[in-house]
Amino acid sequence: MPDVFLKVLDRSLIKSEVDVRSPDYWYKYDFRYLQPSQDERLDFKKKATEDLSYLPALNVMVNFNRVDLLSHPVCVKYLEMKWKAYGFYVHMSNLLLYFVFLGLLTYFICTVNQDPSQTACNWTVYSQWPQKGCQTPSQRVALCVIAVFAFLNIIKEVFQIFSQGLRYFLEAVNYSEWVLYSSTLAFALPFLLPEGLLRLEWSFGAIAVFSAWYNLMLYLRRFDSVGIYIVMFMEIFKTLLHVILVFLVLIIAFAMAFYILMSQETNRAFSTAPMSILRVITMMAGELDFINSFLGPATDDDDSTLRFETLTYIFLIALILLLPILLMNLLIGLAVGDIATVQKDAQLKRLAMQVELHTDLEQKIPHWILRRIDRMSVTVYPNRVCGLDSGMASKSWMYLKKKAGLVGEDIGSHKLDTEHKKKMQEFDKMRVRVKKIAAQQEKQYELLKLIVQKMEIQTEADEQDEGDANPFMGKNGGTCLRPRLTQVVRDTLAKVAFKSMLPQRHTTYLGLDSSANSTPILLSARSSPESVRSNPPEPQV
Repeated sequence: MPDVFLKVLDRSLIKSEVDVRSPDYWYKYDFRYLQPSQDERLDFKKKATEDLSYLPALNVMVNFNRVDLLSHPVCVKYLEMKWKAYGFYVHMSNLLLYFVFLGLLTYFICTVNQDPSQTACNWTVYSQWPQKGCQTPSQRVALCVIAVFAFLNIIKEVFQIFSQGLRYFLEAVNYSEWVLYSSTLAFALPFLLPEGLLRLEWSFGAIAVFSAWYNLMLYLRRFDSVGIYIVMFMEIFKTLLHVILVFLVLIIAFAMAFYILMSQETNRAFSTAPMSILRVITMMAGELDFINSFLGPATDDDDSTLRFETLTYIFLIALILLLPILLMNLLIGLAVGDIATVQKDAQLKRLAMQVELHTDLEQKIPHWILRRIDRMSVTVYPNRVCGLDSGMASKSWMYLKKKAGLVGEDIGSHKLDTEHKKKMQEFDKMRVRVKKIAAQQEKQYELLKLIVQKMEIQTEADEQDEGDANPFMGKNGGTCLRPRLTQVVRDTLAKVAFKSMLPQRHTTYLGLDSSANSTPILLSARSSPESVRSNPPEPQV
C-alpha cells in the first residue's frame, strides 16, 4: 500500500507541457487524495453518526512512520498550504503573546531588588521580597500580566487534559508547561497576597525564568529553518540520558571511593556522598582541580591530609581514563555516528508535529472558516517573481535564475532525488538478498562436502602427488579444491539421477567414471561389488 500511495502522490503532481524555462511553466499540486472537501465532510456528517477525522491520510503516515510519503512534494505543499492559510497566524499570535510574557517576567526578575539591606521597606521573617508599596508601577503591571497569563494557561492545560485524554500525558512538552506556569504563579503570589505566605520565592523564580526561556526553544520548533535542529537536539539529548543512566553506576562507584578516601580533606569537595557524586560529574567534564584537591594535600607535609595517597592516585588515574577520555568520547561518537538516523527521525518528528498542529487547529476552527480558507489544489509558477510577468524586474530575475541554473528545476531535482532514493532502496534490498543467497549456497556447499566425505568419494585433490608443496594450489597459485569438489558433486548428482531412472529390482547403481565420457556402471542384483571390481561388466545404457 505505501508504494501504491506513492504512485498516487506522483500522479497528483501535474506539470504543464510548455518549456521548463518559460515564465508560463507551472505545476499543480492536487490534494483531493489527502483529504475530502469541506462539503463532502459536511454531507458525511449528516449521514453518519461520526464525523470524519481531520487530515486522515497524513495521520496514518505519521502512525506508521512513513517518512518517504510525508516528505513527498505534494504532502509538503499540503502542509505549507495549511500553514499559510491559518497555522502561521495562530502560531505567530501565540508566539507574540509568549514573547510579551517572557519579556515581562525577565524584566520583573531583573529589576526587583533581592537584598533587604538596600531597601527601606518593611520585611518579615519569612519573606525575602519587599511589600507591595515598594514596587514601581511598571513592576506592578508586569506582575499582573505574568500572573494572569500563567493562570489562563493553567486553565488551558486542564481543558486539554479533558479533550485529549491519555494522549496528553504522553507529550513531554506538557510537563514543561506545567512546571513553567505553576512556578510562575508560585513566584508571583507573594506580591499579590499577604506577605509571609511562601518561603521559596527565589527558587520558584529561578525555575520559572529557566522554564520560560526553555519553552521558547520549543515554540521555535514549528519553523522549518530552525525546527530541524531543535528536534535533533532533543533526540541527541534523549540518547545522552540513556547512556548516562547506564554509566551512572560507574559515576557512583568513583564517588563512593573518593568519599571514603577524601571525606576529611580541608577543601570539602568530597565531604558528603551527594557532594562526591556531583564532584565526580564535574571531573568527568574535565574539571579535575588537581592542584587544590590532590597535589596540595599530598605536598603540605601534613599527615592528616590525603592519608591514602597511593590509593587515591590510583583511583584518580582510573577516573581520568574511564570518564573524561573513554565515556566522553563514547558520547561524542554516538552523537556523530548516528547523525543520519537522528536527522531522519528529526524530520519525521518535525513533520509529525506539523500534522498534529493542523489536526488540532482544524478541530477548533469553525466549519465556515475552513470552507473559505481550505484549498483542494495549488498551482505554482516557479519562473515568475511575485506576480511580475513582464518588465525589467522579471527579466532580470529570470536572467539571474538562468545563470544560476535554477529555472524549472524544483520538481525535476526532487524527482531525481526520489528516483535516486528508490534505486538505493532497491539496491539495498538486492544486496540483502544476495547475502542471503550466498549464505544459503555456503551452507549447501558444506552439506554437499559432508555428503562426499560420507560416501568416501575420492576427488582429484586427494590424488595429488605427495611431493607437491601444496596439493590444493592450481597453476596460477589459486585454490582448486572447490572446482574439483564441485565436479565431484555434479557427478554424484548425476549418479543419483541415473539411479532413479532404472528399475531397482534388476539393477543396482555402482558409480560413474569421472572422465569426460563417463558412463554409468550397473550390476545385477545377484552380483556383488567385489566381483564387479575384479571383472567389471560392460557399460549398459
